[in-house]
Amino acid sequence: MTDSDSPRLATFDDDGWSLQDAEERLARGDDLYWLPDRWTREHLEEHMAQAGFVKLIFAIPDPSNPRVPAIERMWVRLTGRHGEFYHGHLANAPYTEGRVEEGMPVWFRAEHVIDFAGPNGEDQASESPEALRCQNHGPSYQCYVCKHLKFEGDARGFHTADPEALRPDAWCDECHAEYVRFGSWEAPGVREPEIMVVCGGCYDALKRRHTRPSPA
Repeated sequence: MTDSDSPRLATFDDDGWSLQDAEERLARGDDLYWLPDRWTREHLEEHMAQAGFVKLIFAIPDPSNPRVPAIERMWVRLTGRHGEFYHGHLANAPYTEGRVEEGMPVWFRAEHVIDFAGPNGEDQASESPEALRCQNHGPSYQCYVCKHLKFEGDARGFHTADPEALRPDAWCDECHAEYVRFGSWEAPGVREPEIMVVCGGCYDALKRRHTRPSPA
């Protein structure tokens, strides 16, 4: 792919690599729990002074394991835009041998961007106050669960008021009994649960630990 090519996303067959959709990975909880806001990712050209570099997730065929591509998160120097597509040049040398090389041109879209930084690599969005940083899972959105949901012990149930949300506020069976009794956390006299803030990865782990199987 050269600078003169029409905007298009790379594919394994044509280019020997591809980009992963960060929004899909965020929804799956696939080692990604935070993204810069969508509006900023769609208007990076308006923030060139603050967004000299963007980080993308590259999938590269791994000669040592052909069935599973290597995943590398690498920086791309942003150089321009064509419609919904951004253009840049890879600023890192990948660990995986193949057709991905430092300096090569890269077309990408907003859904591929997982981070951005200034022209000298400073002011990374993932280091801003809005991003919670977890020792185990990296930058994340803040998630809220009751303090009864611990990382050890027996399953205590896992309930939310909005099961359609990505990672809604959650609480245990004991707190849920209070919620059912009053019908809302906003009702007069309700005893609201004590909450703790966790990252998206920890939230998913607590959900797996405490969710009870549905009755047969």
